[in-house]
Amino acid sequence: MLKENVRKRLFETYGPDPAVQCLARLEEELARIPEKSYEDEALLIGKLREAADCEVNPGFFPSASFVNWLVMGTNVNPLPPHYRCPVCGKTVFLTGGDAWDLPILACCGRPLLPDGHNIPFESVSAWMEDPNHQLTFQIPGAFAEKAVEIIRAHYAGRYHLVPYTNSLSFELSFALIPVEAEQPLLDENGVWEVDPETLYRLTYRTLVLKCTEEKARLKALEARSGVRPEIKDLLAVPVLEAVRTRLRQEIAENIEPTEPFETAKPPLREGELSFSLLVKMAGYRHAMYYEDNPALAAEGAGYADLFTCREDVWDLVSPAVKPEYGVGQAIAGRFTDCTRKGRFTHGRMGEVSELLLKKLGISDHWITQMKYTAYLPAKAALIEELLDRMRLAWYEQREASDN
Repeated sequence: MLKENVRKRLFETYGPDPAVQCLARLEEELARIPEKSYEDEALLIGKLREAADCEVNPGFFPSASFVNWLVMGTNVNPLPPHYRCPVCGKTVFLTGGDAWDLPILACCGRPLLPDGHNIPFESVSAWMEDPNHQLTFQIPGAFAEKAVEIIRAHYAGRYHLVPYTNSLSFELSFALIPVEAEQPLLDENGVWEVDPETLYRLTYRTLVLKCTEEKARLKALEARSGVRPEIKDLLAVPVLEAVRTRLRQEIAENIEPTEPFETAKPPLREGELSFSLLVKMAGYRHAMYYEDNPALAAEGAGYADLFTCREDVWDLVSPAVKPEYGVGQAIAGRFTDCTRKGRFTHGRMGEVSELLLKKLGISDHWITQMKYTAYLPAKAALIEELLDRMRLAWYEQREASDN
């Protein structure tokens, strides 16, 4: 059913003769995902969205999946930037950048739809191939209790939904433990006291609900206005400017400081206002660097001088790995994974890794950034977050103009 549904949706969206980029990405995902698990989760996403009467975004890696976009489980189309015609289905792919920064063009008397955020399959492949992967949902806080009921009923007879300890108060975390497996001992509050490493070794699938008040505000604003903005409305300059202003404030205030970056982040050169800039700013807001990172101290440094999401590392290393070198793209994935998890910090890059990067033509500046980066967020999660921020700004500006 999953394969039939996504192929049907593909032809509805991209016409009877989809571009090779669409077909190749879809076939690669369908060939490597655990279909039964994924179809089950797509059904769960639909149940949650219907009950919440608002978007329930699956976070992190699932948001980078083309299959997930086709079943409308995410707003993030991971294909390279492209235009598609809503009438004839003609699709034109471009290289570099983000589709939501493209100018509006026309075809068949209608505006072409720009889409595609250039997120490689490698950003989602490990998650899709792992039958014990974590699924994360962003939901309104007031919907949490109902969401747990729906999830528990969805998995009834197959899994026990067991809450486990989580240091983040705004997250509700559950392990999906097969009914035939030995059940863990719970404390007096009905919670499983287990450390993350032990849970990972046990290979139980986990499910996390991130309770955000932004979802609740969006739901209330939409109910009051009775309309929903389109993407072109959200990309209007006043909306982008409002989101940029808020991101500037958050970066300057260094809300929720975390190790190893405890001090206020310095202002960085921004460049022209665009959706791509907002992605960089949102990524910088969540990323962690060591304070003695030379790029942060450099006069006139900008967001372009730093990795602000894990895909930045892939985009740097992947093109440098040529077929004649006799190695596959897995080496680019390894450097991406090590950088985004901070595994190259504290002198742990190693002489061979550094020499290899130099042989690949990676500059000393970017090698240094790998050594000073402690954590990088996923680009797809940043885009989902920005969409919520942009919707809030649009509703607020609309209400202000009405008043």
